[in-house]
Parts: sequence; C-alpha cells; structure tokens
Amino acid sequence: MGVTMATQLELLRESLARLEAEGVPADNPMLQGLRAQIAMHERNQRRRETGGFWDEDGKIKPEWQNPMG
Repeated sequence: MGVTMATQLELLRESLARLEAEGVPADNPMLQGLRAQIAMHERNQRRRETGGFWDEDGKIKPEWQNPMG
C-alpha cells in the first residue's frame, strides 16, 4: 500500500514550511525543488478532480486536448 497523493502533498508542504521557518534562503535549490513538486501534485490533483487539465488561461480542457499528454 503506497502513500496517497494527499498525504504526500501534506508532507511536501510541511517540509517546505519547516525549511522556510529555519531561514533557508528562497533561492535554495532544495526549496525550489519542493515548490515544483508541490505545484505538480496540486496540478495532478486538480486534473483528477475536474477530469481535465488547466491551460495557460486557467480554463479547464479535457485530457485528450492536453499537449503534454
């Protein structure tokens, strides 16, 4: 049984908050990596909830129109 996405997302957010609280600079590669992972998980979560993906204008499009898919 694997870790669910929500749990993984929460763990990533907690790690980011902890590092920021410790005063790690914003341009730190580890912080940037965490932010990128969080953004990816949030995007995937929205995609699952809506059955599509968000384009650059913030409009939901069906998965079959996804240029990255």
